Amino acid sequence: MKEIEHIFEEGEDPSQFLRDWEDYIVKVELEDATECIPGKNFNGGAYSYYTIWEWDIKIQKYELRYASSADFSYCKRFGHFQDCSNCMYFNDDAWSEGIEYCGVDPEYYDIPDIIKEIGGPLKEDHILRVTLVEPEEEEGE
Repeated sequence: MKEIEHIFEEGEDPSQFLRDWEDYIVKVELEDATECIPGKNFNGGAYSYYTIWEWDIKIQKYELRYASSADFSYCKRFGHFQDCSNCMYFNDDAWSEGIEYCGVDPEYYDIPDIIKEIGGPLKEDHILRVTLVEPEEEEGE
């Protein structure tokens, strides 16, 4: 299936789009570039922060995770700068087996919850990227 990315920028309200395309959305990524300064966004202290909801086919909901533009460790569950191996939830046994090593259960959302989190029109220095799978054409079209 082909993926399509739709981008919303400052002042745009993605709520209706998210409701209309709910069955095809595989990822919603909200970028907060309020503190970002080009040239300092990887290791200079002025980063972009991401809230990401990605479809989990087993759970049938969107898994929440966090990310940053920084070149160093950022916790995907709590959204702050910390190396996983220094976290009290780090699972050493899982790490050595090469499987999920975070002991914190992910949070799951549906589209109405994501719409509430976004909170209407996007704020200044915010971008929303919505990844959809292209709907299959009906026979005879």
